[in-house]
Amino acid sequence: MVTLSSYSLVELNTKELEENINSGYLDNFSEDRLIQFWINQNEILGSEGEPSLENLLDYVSKETKKNPEYLEKSRLAACEILKKCDAETVINIYNSIEFINNGFLNKIDLEKLLSENFENKKTSEKKINDYSIDIVNTANNSPFDYGKRKKFRDIFLDTPIGITLIYKDKPNAVVSFIPKDKNTFMIHQLQGVMPKIYDKEGKFTGEYKWHSRGLFGLDWQKLLVELCITVAEEVGYNKMGIKSGYNNHWLNEKGGIKIKAALKKYDGVAERLGFVQDKPSFFNFFSYIFEKGDWYKKIN
Repeated sequence: MVTLSSYSLVELNTKELEENINSGYLDNFSEDRLIQFWINQNEILGSEGEPSLENLLDYVSKETKKNPEYLEKSRLAACEILKKCDAETVINIYNSIEFINNGFLNKIDLEKLLSENFENKKTSEKKINDYSIDIVNTANNSPFDYGKRKKFRDIFLDTPIGITLIYKDKPNAVVSFIPKDKNTFMIHQLQGVMPKIYDKEGKFTGEYKWHSRGLFGLDWQKLLVELCITVAEEVGYNKMGIKSGYNNHWLNEKGGIKIKAALKKYDGVAERLGFVQDKPSFFNFFSYIFEKGDWYKKIN
């Protein structure tokens, strides 16, 4: 049996991986080492769709007492979105997903948030009871995918988890996020939504179900950013980030967001809310001139 003595990417075939799972050898691994072992084996064997990886995920889930769906989404988010395939990053993302899905909404005073973010206070008093918020997770074990909610599956998330602002039982806006590192919670998506109409065969008809009427007169970007700050503080982060439009995942994709819209949606909002754009060191001249940093703000 081939066994591991370090965190290095040791290449095991399917048989050797199964032997390590079944022998009890992995029982001696600490949580972070076990998760790193699982990450590494996915990097080596994942493209081959090895069934043994499912067995390894089940084993890791059982040993660490962590939800296997959240674990897999956290691994994919770390590796595919952040390009950081390490146990610490995966655990940070996992802890956030688990926390938000277990009673986080009970900590939110939505009425207070709404009243503070309406332009017209009289309007807020009439409309405030028509709003709610909901947690939305990606429908599949994917770092970004369509979100699953009781009635809607056509809100695309740029991270495994987000929060929707709902008006009269209809999603009007969404924010999605994940931790960037042990100190920083990062918003990747902040947008209004108009779910699509599908025919009986499941094809998009070219029409939308409604307009986001609940956003009129409401500083909904500020409201959703404040929600995310609450999440970050509750989970223990001291810095909030908003991804720059220049670094948006969909910027150069076919049918994706245009640079002018991206800068208005993200950089404009971040600057308005007191975030400061990060810049490379001036001593790295070319990076300083050409690279566009994300936006950050210290929180409690």
